[in-house]
Amino acid sequence: MKIGVLIKGVIDPDDPLFIIENNQRKGDKVVISTYDENALEVALKLKDKDNSIEVNVITITDKDFSQGIKKALAMGADKAIVINNSENLFLDTFSIANILSKIIKEEGFDIVLTGFESADWSSRTIAPYLAAKLNYNYLTFCHYLELIENNNKVLAYKIFNDDEYIIQTKLPSLFSITTHPNNVPRYPKVKDIMLASKKTIKNLNISEFKDLIKNYIDLHKTELVNNEIECMIIEGDTPEVKAQKLVSKLKELKII
Repeated sequence: MKIGVLIKGVIDPDDPLFIIENNQRKGDKVVISTYDENALEVALKLKDKDNSIEVNVITITDKDFSQGIKKALAMGADKAIVINNSENLFLDTFSIANILSKIIKEEGFDIVLTGFESADWSSRTIAPYLAAKLNYNYLTFCHYLELIENNNKVLAYKIFNDDEYIIQTKLPSLFSITTHPNNVPRYPKVKDIMLASKKTIKNLNISEFKDLIKNYIDLHKTELVNNEIECMIIEGDTPEVKAQKLVSKLKELKII
């Protein structure tokens, strides 16, 4: 059995020193998108129970994502497939799904996992478009998977409105993964970090997929939002006076 885990390199959300350059967020530290790490952990838990399972990570990146890829391999992934977007081409959901579906079909993955959203754009669109293009069964917001019936079916665990649902589906399937206490990413051991350098990294270039890039959306502008907050205390001798001052201020600001 082969499992493909889609991982995305994003500027560390906790890094306050990023900038916007050519409509792209730039920063020194590129990390694996949070929910993608959870997805990788779900895949590795399946591999823990059956070592014959091969776990691959797949990424399309226009950044130096080498540390994130090495971390994924050190965590336990067997192989990495990296599509280098060295031309910094803007890729919308449709183009990304086209490229990834080609890779997934060629590799023959039985299960595909991805975080339910990325830590930068948070669009939540890649997984459903990709599942539709592959004609895979698709389940959202899962946090744990269990293989049954000789690895021919999967039990997917998901929480909705505080209730846990267990859903059975056949393979091949694609699952979007959310965070949960039972899929907290493992820390690689020193031995695994050293072994990661010997694992296979298949490097491809975006130029090999030019015929699949058909954007329906263009990125017009990216800018930082000014999050400065001003606090004003309304003074007054009585609640009525305070209320009148508040109404006057809201009218002045054209809020009401």
